[in-house]
Amino acid sequence: MTAKARALFSAGGRAYDNAQYDVALQAFTQAYGLLPKEGILFSIAQTERRLFTTTGDAKRRDEAIRDYRAYLEKVKTGGRRGDAAKALEDLSAGMPPTDGATPTATSPVDTAPKATRFYISSSTPGVRVSVDGKAETDGNVTAEVTPGDHTIKFTAPGFREKEVTIKALAEELVPVTQDLEELPGTITLATSDGAEISVDGRYVGDAPLTAPLALRAGRHFVVAAKDGHVTRSQTVDLTRGKVAPLELELDTTTQRDLSYGVFAVSGAALVTSGIFVGLAFLEQGQAQSILDDRSSRNISGAEIDDYDAHRSARDRYTIAAAATGGGAGVLAVIGLGMFLIDPAAKPNAAPTLDETTPGTPKPVNPAPSLELEDATASVGPDGVMAHVKLRF
Repeated sequence: MTAKARALFSAGGRAYDNAQYDVALQAFTQAYGLLPKEGILFSIAQTERRLFTTTGDAKRRDEAIRDYRAYLEKVKTGGRRGDAAKALEDLSAGMPPTDGATPTATSPVDTAPKATRFYISSSTPGVRVSVDGKAETDGNVTAEVTPGDHTIKFTAPGFREKEVTIKALAEELVPVTQDLEELPGTITLATSDGAEISVDGRYVGDAPLTAPLALRAGRHFVVAAKDGHVTRSQTVDLTRGKVAPLELELDTTTQRDLSYGVFAVSGAALVTSGIFVGLAFLEQGQAQSILDDRSSRNISGAEIDDYDAHRSARDRYTIAAAATGGGAGVLAVIGLGMFLIDPAAKPNAAPTLDETTPGTPKPVNPAPSLELEDATASVGPDGVMAHVKLRF
C-alpha cells in the first residue's frame, strides 16, 4: 500500500511540474486515500490552488481553502504552516465562496466522476510512447483509457525498446514508469593476430577477437600490444547502438627488425664456416695425396714444399671455420636475445590528458628492452672478427 501511494505521489509531482494539474490532483488524492499524510494533503491544496489560478474555477478555490485549513488543523507547528497560511489568506481575501458558505476543514472529498488514466513517464532521453498500437507520443504523457489491460510500448534512439501490459482501474490514475536499457556502442577492431587488447585498462582478449567489443556509450581508451611490436592505442567515442570501426595494425619494433638482421648475419657466418670446412678438407686431401706418393716413390723438394703449403692452408681454413662457426653461434644467441627480450609497452589504464595540450594523451613509457646499437663482422681465411654494441 505504501509503495503504491509513493508511486502515485511521485507521478503527481511529475504531472504538477509539467503543469498537468488535473492529473496531479487525481494522483495526489488517490495517494492520500492510501496514505493520509499531511504532506500529501498540502500538495492537494497546492494543486487545487493552481487549478483555480489557471482556470478561474471558483470551486477549485473553495477546495483549496478547505484543504489548506485541514492541513493547518493537522499540523500545529512546523511543516509548511507558513506557506499554507499565506495561501489561505490570498485565496480568502475578498472572494466569498460560490455557495455563500465558508468551506470547512475536512479531508479532501471529490464526488465527481473521475477519468480512467495512465500517467506514463520515463527518464530515458528521447523516449516515445505508444498505447495499444496507437501513434507514438512524447514521454511523460497522460492517456485516458477504458478499464482493463492495455499494452504500452516505449522506444528511444539508442535504447532497447520495452513493451509492458498494465491494467487500468476504473476512475483511477495508474502511474506507469519505465526507463529503457541503454544499447551498447560497438567497436569492430582490426589489429595484428596475437595482440593483447585492453579497454580502459582492462584486458579483454587476444586478437582476433571472437566478437566485436560491445561497450557503454561514451569515450573509451583501446590498446593493442604485442611483444616485438610497437604498441598502439586510440581513444574512441561510442554512440548508443552504433558501430565504430577501429584499425590498430602493429608495426614491428626496430629491435625486432635488427634481430632478423643479426640472424641473417649469423646464417651467413655459418655458411662461410661450412665453406672453410670444405676448403680445409680439400687441402687435407691434396696433402694426403703427396704423402701417399712418398710411399711408392721418392718425392721432390717442390712436392715437399707443396705438401707443407697444403697443410698450412688446411690449418688456416680449419681455424677460420672454427672462428666463423663460433661467431655464427654468438650472433645467433644475440639475435635470439633481441628477439625474445622485446616486451610490448602495455599501459594498464587510459593516460591522463596533458595539461599543456588539452585533449592530447600523455605518451606511454615503453617497457625496458634490449636493443642492438651497432654490429659489424668480417670473415676471411685467417678468422672472423665481430663487433657488437648493445643498449638496455
